[in-house]
Amino acid sequence: KHINDLNIDLFVTLIDYEEDIKRRLDEDIQWKPQNLSIDEILDWQADEILDTRNWAKIKEKPHFTITRKLSETTLYKLMFHPNIKKVYLSFPMTFLQHNEEANKKIDEFAAELNERFIVINPKSTELSNSIRNIKSDENTVYRDEKIYVGQSNITVAYFPSKESIVYAS
Repeated sequence: KHINDLNIDLFVTLIDYEEDIKRRLDEDIQWKPQNLSIDEILDWQADEILDTRNWAKIKEKPHFTITRKLSETTLYKLMFHPNIKKVYLSFPMTFLQHNEEANKKIDEFAAELNERFIVINPKSTELSNSIRNIKSDENTVYRDEKIYVGQSNITVAYFPSKESIVYAS
């Protein structure tokens, strides 16, 4: 069947952290010979997001990009409760490295928000320093600012060190 023949209500692009994708591809007998680079994986992922977004526009349906590490509750809410407000949870990511107390505060705050909203939490995409390059850093900024914030109704900035919250809609 062609996509135009399907009765589609929602388009979702599931993405993953590029290092995790690379590791899985390198372990897979089918993909290992391809030896895809991080840049190629990022380009592939960007193409998937763009293609799915374009199909959603053609079909005049909503499109969301979420990471595969977000809870299944997020996808469930997007599918069955589309009128719930979407919140992008912003916080200083670099501050979280090696800071268990701040991580716990963010997780608790995200759980509170998740009771009333659909929460897009950037913690669901791991940050690593093992394979950092300009393309990875640019992709992270693009993904968070252009995709996650753009598909949210509200941005909530949380600063665990000061216990302060800033809302923007």
